[in-house]
Amino acid sequence: IKMVPYLSQILFDDNEGPQLLNQVKDIKIEDLLGRDPITFDKSKIRSFIENKVCMVTGGGGSIGSELVRQIAKYNPKQVIIVDIYENNAYDIQQELYIEYEDKLNLVTLIASVRDYKKMETIFQKYKPDIVFHAAAHKHVPLMEVSPAEAVKNNIFGTWNMVTLAELYRVKK
Repeated sequence: IKMVPYLSQILFDDNEGPQLLNQVKDIKIEDLLGRDPITFDKSKIRSFIENKVCMVTGGGGSIGSELVRQIAKYNPKQVIIVDIYENNAYDIQQELYIEYEDKLNLVTLIASVRDYKKMETIFQKYKPDIVFHAAAHKHVPLMEVSPAEAVKNNIFGTWNMVTLAELYRVKK
């Protein structure tokens, strides 16, 4: 599959007509964005993560597990995965064990952000420097059927994390 310019964008050579073959190019993933790609200052990310205790709630989920993968690349002091669903937590734990072996200080905990006392125990024991709070019910049609569960998890769970982060002086 190749990309060709719009007819209005085809460059014409006065002598030979359109040189279409010279204007055909391979598709790059960035071409599909419809905007310039975002770039990250990796040195700033490294200084933010390196040698820090990083806790990721919902660390087994789609967003949380990707956060964990990205954090692991920047030499954290420790990564704490917190998730209520053991299968996903186990999957990302095993993936990281395979990739990093003993080079990553990884703790995987099965717990709910709704359980204030359990979360407080985790904050007391691990003293996270940074908390990435990704634990949330995100599928709106399901939550419309079970709004009380969305409130308990997304609102009260977030309240618990914010309250504990402030209480235990989490940096970020």
